[in-house]
Amino acid sequence: MMRTLRTATLTLLIVRDFLPAFCQSTRMSLQDALLTNYSTFGAGALPVADPSAAINLLFGVAIHQILELRGSEQTLVTRLWLRMSWHDDFLQWNPANHGGIETLALPVKNVWTPDIFLYNNVHGEAGGLKKVADVVLDSDGNATWLQPGIFRSACSMDISLFPFDEQTCELHFGSWVHPTSRIDITPGEIDTSEYQENEQFLLAKSEIHREVRSYGGNATYAKVKVRLQLKRRCNYYKFNMIQPWVILMVLNIAAFYIPADCGERLGFTITILLSLVLFQEVVAQQLPHTSTTTPLLSRFFAMTTGLVSLTILATILVTRLSYCTLPSRLLSPRIRRALLDKVAPRLGMGVSKPRKKLCVSFSDPRNETFIKHDALISRSNSVCEVTTDHLVKDIAKFCRGFTLYLKAKHDAEDELEECKMAALVLDRIFLIIVATLSAAQCFYFLAMEPDNC
Repeated sequence: MMRTLRTATLTLLIVRDFLPAFCQSTRMSLQDALLTNYSTFGAGALPVADPSAAINLLFGVAIHQILELRGSEQTLVTRLWLRMSWHDDFLQWNPANHGGIETLALPVKNVWTPDIFLYNNVHGEAGGLKKVADVVLDSDGNATWLQPGIFRSACSMDISLFPFDEQTCELHFGSWVHPTSRIDITPGEIDTSEYQENEQFLLAKSEIHREVRSYGGNATYAKVKVRLQLKRRCNYYKFNMIQPWVILMVLNIAAFYIPADCGERLGFTITILLSLVLFQEVVAQQLPHTSTTTPLLSRFFAMTTGLVSLTILATILVTRLSYCTLPSRLLSPRIRRALLDKVAPRLGMGVSKPRKKLCVSFSDPRNETFIKHDALISRSNSVCEVTTDHLVKDIAKFCRGFTLYLKAKHDAEDELEECKMAALVLDRIFLIIVATLSAAQCFYFLAMEPDNC
């Protein structure tokens, strides 16, 4: 009994040690046999027994990651796993004659592989695939080639709705040499089970389809288009660009509550203008240099810059109108009265009161009172007649001049007050215009935001 147990144990140990070596030797012998026969037919020729027959190539893609979509260069960088399968008439064997081996991996440099190129490649190379993975074969001659790679392709971008835009990029794969009469490509499936999410773009949709084109002559060439629909994630732009833009817009409206004749208001609005110009430079660095479309965010930055410029012009105009002095009066009295009597009440600024005219009059020394007074003096005291007459005339002349001076001063003060009030009415009009346009612009911009942004 013990001798039988020892014999069985020794047998198991021998099988354990020599079975992997035997299997490896079987696979090596199978590989040598296949490649020896394969080299007879030629690895560069199509692996078909009938020279007039075509190879049916099944082309599928597994999307692993979207590395980058460069707006400034309009290029898409992706990491894909290409899945290609075809039938090789020269790589078949009977598993019963080779230790039951049904699958075998052969070096890619020793077997035929399709000459697949990325047509819209923008990398320094021609767009051919780097052969890094082995080709897996089964005993019936079905070959499977799983080829990973990083692809850089051209992508025409439409940035008219940036940062709420969606981009559609395509990758074109096809044979560079063989027409459809030699290699007929059939689109397979797109696998996104191993897809890693991108921080900037959301993969909304992916599809694959076949296209046949003729590039001159009777030959037609088939290619597979992998279409990716990408939706931009806009949270970054919300907090770093849109939110400061809205704050600057509100500050531009609040600038109207600073007195126009105060120099701080002009400096405040100029600071806002410089901040908007800085934001425009930041946005321009992230966008493609194109003149066909203008991004939505850039258009609204330009409109906000125009509104801030309008605020600066309004500040300058109101400041100038507040000093209605000679030699130039920018507002005529009729326009001032129209602003004060008609526009101001509608803006809730009250109705201006009419000017109080200064009515001070002195009698002319040549009227009847002074004549009777002179006659009385002449009868009572003829000695002082000339002296008293000159004194009364001087007093009357002085009073008349002083009256005219007071009246002119009062009129100038009333006119200056009217000018300042009219300037305030114009300032209120500009405030309403800027606030209305800013609110409309803001609501329209936010209405363009998608629901799942």
